[in-house]
Amino acid sequence: MRLWVYVLLFACVGAEELHATWYNFSPQPFTDVMRGRYDAEYYDIQAVEWGEIAEGECATDESWYQYYKAADYANKFGSGAYALDDIFDAAAQVLDPEGFYLNYLHCARIFGSEEGWPYLLKAHAAEPERYEAYPALITYYTLIGQIEKRSELLVKMHRAEPIPAGVMDYNYNQLVGCPEGAILLTVGDADTYPSWLLQTGFGFRSDIEVLNLSLLLMDEAHRRRTLTRLGLEVETSASEMSAVDLIRALVSEDRALMLAVSGRPYYQELASERMFLTGLTFQYSDSPIDNLSLLHENYTQNWRTETVFNPLSSDAGQQVADELGQNYLPALLELRQYHLDRFDDRSSFVAAEIEAQIRRLALRSGISAEIEGFLGSSEVPQLASDEPGIHVKRLLKTYPFIPSGTLKLQDESSFTINGFHMGSTEISNSDYQQFLEDLLSQRKFEYLDSAAVIDFQLEGLLSESLVSLGIETLESRGKINSENHPVLNISHRAAELYAIWLTQVVNQDQRREGERKVRFRLPTREEWMYAARGGRQHAPYPWGGPYIRNARGCYLSNFNTDLTEEEPVDTYFFDRAGQPTLESEQTDSEAITKEQRNILSRSSGCPDGAWLTTAVDAYFPNDLGLYNMSGNAAEMIAEPGMTMGGSWLDGPYYMQIETVHEIVQPHPSTGFRLVMEYVD
Repeated sequence: MRLWVYVLLFACVGAEELHATWYNFSPQPFTDVMRGRYDAEYYDIQAVEWGEIAEGECATDESWYQYYKAADYANKFGSGAYALDDIFDAAAQVLDPEGFYLNYLHCARIFGSEEGWPYLLKAHAAEPERYEAYPALITYYTLIGQIEKRSELLVKMHRAEPIPAGVMDYNYNQLVGCPEGAILLTVGDADTYPSWLLQTGFGFRSDIEVLNLSLLLMDEAHRRRTLTRLGLEVETSASEMSAVDLIRALVSEDRALMLAVSGRPYYQELASERMFLTGLTFQYSDSPIDNLSLLHENYTQNWRTETVFNPLSSDAGQQVADELGQNYLPALLELRQYHLDRFDDRSSFVAAEIEAQIRRLALRSGISAEIEGFLGSSEVPQLASDEPGIHVKRLLKTYPFIPSGTLKLQDESSFTINGFHMGSTEISNSDYQQFLEDLLSQRKFEYLDSAAVIDFQLEGLLSESLVSLGIETLESRGKINSENHPVLNISHRAAELYAIWLTQVVNQDQRREGERKVRFRLPTREEWMYAARGGRQHAPYPWGGPYIRNARGCYLSNFNTDLTEEEPVDTYFFDRAGQPTLESEQTDSEAITKEQRNILSRSSGCPDGAWLTTAVDAYFPNDLGLYNMSGNAAEMIAEPGMTMGGSWLDGPYYMQIETVHEIVQPHPSTGFRLVMEYVD
């Protein structure tokens, strides 16, 4: 077909211009976006020049077809404002009403409607080998459930004009990362048709049910038939389903639900804590999954990467692959951070290798400037909106000044600490929710992925004796996700993004015009210990004393008392009536277990009283006005993978100021607080 078009053009321009025409002549035959991608200027020029031919002396049926398609793409991807109905009406004056061209254009004009399909079938009957109609026919056979005919056309389409290798490899990598028997929800042609082709034409991963979300939303009968075939019950009327309703309807206990990364705009109303990035898909799950391990496995063992990172071509087909290639970036950024957080030489090498691949992809996709913000370059991403909903003056009052001084440690080492400001409390769920909502309002989905709060199940974290108390007792001091409790189970990268966002919120506040700029960040290990001591040189705990209870027997921070060792006899416990008594005064008949003692302690009116997390400003602050420097949430520091202060899940050992706990993040024990410093 392309050769025929060139012959047509040659006949019009004359033999003396053969050489220039064959290699450089514009316009070019139409190429759909699954096989070739060009810039806006290209589409504009194609529409103008095909229009001149169609409306000139060299007009043919083919030129009217090319003009209509070029004008359509100029409207979509260029700066065109063509009246397609007018072009169609003009073409209808000269085209055969029984032929391929007019019937195909009639279908294209009203594509997706029931009225358009008879014209498509008539066009196909007129010229069965015109593969330009195959994509539309594949859509039609999908909608009416004739999968065998769809499969036959997919193979014929690929043989007639092969789908670019990079696009095929993208779809291979999309499929290979799915669990066995999964439902995979895609959104466009380039992430759907090649996947179907791989399944039916090449026999690859035919166990996966690949469904196109756009088609399911477009056609109610197709939607109903699909849901019925999958045996899924639908609460919402099928005729009124939104994308989110449909995704939730596809959740099944028997099959994993995978959402193509390419469809992120559809997922903005879904709970981010249920979406786990596993590669080129999110797994939508009520239960946590180890998605980082799956990411690593897909990257190192499963993906075909030659056309991704080292393509041999730079033609229009590769441009389609490069555009799809942007969808690799969220996974690669997560993998890079995962290896950076491991903090060993091998992981650092892998992180550097991934970073180089990220930059190559970003360069070919034309988004290098945006991606540098993720890589920690000097160009910081803009995260805060103009109206983030933060009262800045009130916020700054919650960051007391920590004066300069010297930190002396038990090993006799010492550090000079310059003064800084530190948050008086851990970042709360309410604080963090404002951050997430501000990102969502700006549709910054790529950052929402990194900033997600990962859901977790309490039952797997608590002892059987605590679980047996029941959820009402455990949550007597509030639920873990209560607004004034610390945010937990986020990544180190998420905490860094929050700090960037808060920095921008404060610095762009118009009421601070002319005032000094600030920067928020995670504290260093030494800064954290210095602030936790509250000005006391040798205090093992933030409250200053050597014990974990006060004189009334109340615990002085929120930690896991099930892990408490027996204390010296001169400390206080409670008798069976809940009254304080010295252990040395107890008789054998009054002796109680540690677990019973803890239960009595928490129900005796002491101000600790939390089985899970508690409010970020619970307990007394230290002498510098900082709450919960020990207990409640373990706190991230600048060094990835390290926390300080211990948590509601940890024993008293981790409450000590100098104890550093290495723990993989995100973790249900771990939150963070920030340091603030003036930068000018």
